[in-house]
Amino acid sequence: MSRNETNANLIASTLTNSLGTTVIGHVNEPGIMIQVTLPTSKVENISADANGDFILKVKDANDGDDILVQALDAETNVVIAEVMVAVDTPAPVVTGVIATRDGQRTLEGRVNQPNTTVKMQLMGEDVEVVVDDNQEFEMPLPAEVLSEQIQLSCYNELTHKGSQSTVSLGVTSKTQPVPILTDAMIDEYRANQQQTVTAVKSQVAEDDADDVAEMDEFTPIVRETGDIDFEDLDDTGSATDAPLIDQSFMDQVDQSADEPLASRTNQPAKRGIFGRLFGKLFGH
Repeated sequence: MSRNETNANLIASTLTNSLGTTVIGHVNEPGIMIQVTLPTSKVENISADANGDFILKVKDANDGDDILVQALDAETNVVIAEVMVAVDTPAPVVTGVIATRDGQRTLEGRVNQPNTTVKMQLMGEDVEVVVDDNQEFEMPLPAEVLSEQIQLSCYNELTHKGSQSTVSLGVTSKTQPVPILTDAMIDEYRANQQQTVTAVKSQVAEDDADDVAEMDEFTPIVRETGDIDFEDLDDTGSATDAPLIDQSFMDQVDQSADEPLASRTNQPAKRGIFGRLFGKLFGH
């Protein structure tokens, strides 16, 4: 980028890259008319925006050409400020990488400016590289050549500027074919998934049925409590003849009710019918 300023009210400069040359600038009066005269004597008019900035893409401008930028009075169209800017094209840049496809090593690259020649220095020898209309190139390489043995150089015939660069080694990869999913393939996948889910549900149902069957066949555990003669507990034969509670037991209850509390506490515990019953059951 270069800048040449002749009036404090107007500032302009040029920016040149692979896309061309652009004039950018600023003026102190917003909305004022800016007149740009190209090297071909062609005149372009643009208006500054509300901030006083302006930008114009120009064509047919080469390195070293001068472009005249003028600010015109809005009423009289008289030039109130002007500045001359020069087109300064940077040196071209070339990039390259060694790639491998199907066992063949190739040098692939690109240069960022037209009208530029590219050469490859391989072990001290210069090899001309053919650049296509897209400013790209590709050429085969021997398998034993290393990336550090190659150097690229480029030269712009119009600007007489050039540069050099090294070559990098690309990642070798092999593209795998990827099938296109059709509606039939998707439907088949969904059907297979549904069959899998159905099979899992059926297996779970069978397992639940087996668990229920095992519970139906459950046999309760009988606890052995020792040698107990259950015939001694069978009073069914005399249930209708004898009263439910022994009269002697009731007499003992009445007698104990008449005794003082202290005398009863000093007496040994008496075992009634329930005491004798549980004593037989648990061996006491």
